[in-house]
Amino acid sequence: FAALPLRQVPEADAAAALARLTHCPIVPAFCRELPDHHFQAYIYEPFFVAETDDPEKDIREATQRCMDCLELEIRRAPENYLWAHRKWRRSYTKLHHEIKEK
Repeated sequence: FAALPLRQVPEADAAAALARLTHCPIVPAFCRELPDHHFQAYIYEPFFVAETDDPEKDIREATQRCMDCLELEIRRAPENYLWAHRKWRRSYTKLHHEIKEK
């Protein structure tokens, strides 16, 4: 997702929308497999979704924050992640060319 603006990444924004609706925090949390085949949890600081007069912007910004956490975790331990489907079906060809040019 680092190569795409958020609006092109078809991630569900349900977590941010639900958190905003219920006034609950989002707590990004991940597990990483350790060399001894145990797992360690990594829990980020909880955050609340803003509640301004622009709910779409509030949800978009919170979703971006979640995606930033996910991207950071994937970069830290890519061996823990497997993407088995074409995530960006509609823009895959364009994405491929954009990445190839960099």
